[in-house]
Amino acid sequence: MLVPIQKTIKNYLEAVDLTDITYGVVTSISPLKIKIDQKLELPEQVLLLTSSVVRKEIDLKHVHEYEDSTIDGSSNKQTKEAFNEKIVITEGLEVKDKVMLLKVNNGQKYVVLDKLQAGD
Repeated sequence: MLVPIQKTIKNYLEAVDLTDITYGVVTSISPLKIKIDQKLELPEQVLLLTSSVVRKEIDLKHVHEYEDSTIDGSSNKQTKEAFNEKIVITEGLEVKDKVMLLKVNNGQKYVVLDKLQAGD
């Protein structure tokens, strides 16, 4: 009696395919598409992005105001702009990036966990 129940449970778990790690390659950015094998390219609608694969940048451009005091009086002045270029914290996805995905909801959604480094 136990063997048929174990076999049934094993067959069920294989059929539902709850979660699984898989790998893919970014084929398009806008709209986002990731190819996971020769036959399956995932559209943007089924992809959930983690913060590690989304481009993040900080704009630190600024000037300082100061008062310039002389014998003749004082005047308000500003320094030149500093940090004119944004600082990139996370690059985000690019075409040909290899990514690690987590298949969830029986393959209805895929979480893009991270980019793989060259050689991975």
